[in-house]
Amino acid sequence: RAFYSLNHGPDKIVFLNGAYILRQPQAEVRLPGCRPIYGRQMDEMMIPFREMRINISEFAAFKAASFFNPDAMDLTPCNKQLVAEERLKYLTSLFNMIVAQQ
Repeated sequence: RAFYSLNHGPDKIVFLNGAYILRQPQAEVRLPGCRPIYGRQMDEMMIPFREMRINISEFAAFKAASFFNPDAMDLTPCNKQLVAEERLKYLTSLFNMIVAQQ
């Protein structure tokens, strides 16, 4: 959903339905069970994605590669290998998309 958010600058994510996330007030809002990651999402993902002008296919490949995390704590060694192989498929796809644009 954040990929489709409107660009209102580096300190605000605005969704299509009008909902928004601000960077500063998040330090004051604490929800049980939720980590305050909105600032990191903006700094480490949304701002660079917008600067690079990635397309939906690149975003989907990135998201899939992020989902398949072989370092997840509850995976067996065998499953870690399977997850790593699956992640490599998406990273390879992302690499090929980037190279094709050059």
